[in-house]
Amino acid sequence: MPVSSKSNKTNMKKAFTLIELLVAIAIIGILATVVVVNLSSSQKKARDARRLSDINQLDKALDIYYQQKGYYPVNTDITDPYKDSASGCWSSWDAGNSIEPASDTFLQPLQDEGLMSKTPRETVLPVSRWQNPQNPARNCNYRYMDFSWAKTDYGCLNNYAVVYTELETNTGPTEDRRPSCLSSWGEGARGSVSIDGNTVTVTNNDIVIFKPY
Repeated sequence: MPVSSKSNKTNMKKAFTLIELLVAIAIIGILATVVVVNLSSSQKKARDARRLSDINQLDKALDIYYQQKGYYPVNTDITDPYKDSASGCWSSWDAGNSIEPASDTFLQPLQDEGLMSKTPRETVLPVSRWQNPQNPARNCNYRYMDFSWAKTDYGCLNNYAVVYTELETNTGPTEDRRPSCLSSWGEGARGSVSIDGNTVTVTNNDIVIFKPY
């Protein structure tokens, strides 16, 4: 039986409506992806702004501590039993990460002297340049070292107090931040460097402050 013209128009209208619905769903999906990407980028920038503020506060607090004491804080958890099992920040660094137990301190002398109400902790633990297959848990985004053997072991003119954080975006200084005597360090390096035997191309995604004394 022949299909009426009215029936054909009805079917075409339904078909177009379905196509329009699929197009609308596709557009919504694309817009949602763009929103998520932009939100993620904004969150990373906000966290990096906090890290920059934290490092500046630590820098100022360390200056005041040195003025009052005549020396920088020692590495307060150099014998930390959680070093390799948790953050893996090597025994010479004082780490400040949420992956550490709550009992683990970070630059506690600054709090003890009332120079900071609370020293910062890294809570997000972004993928770090210091991670490697041998130690996938390593994350050292907030750390401090009283590098008191720079003169004797590296031939530097000074020893250094070093404070460091890693960023999620490439918004750190673009120039190499290391003293010339510490060219083997990865902290503050730019370009290709060797980290744990692996060659890594380092961009401006960290902030390190070397405080000579």
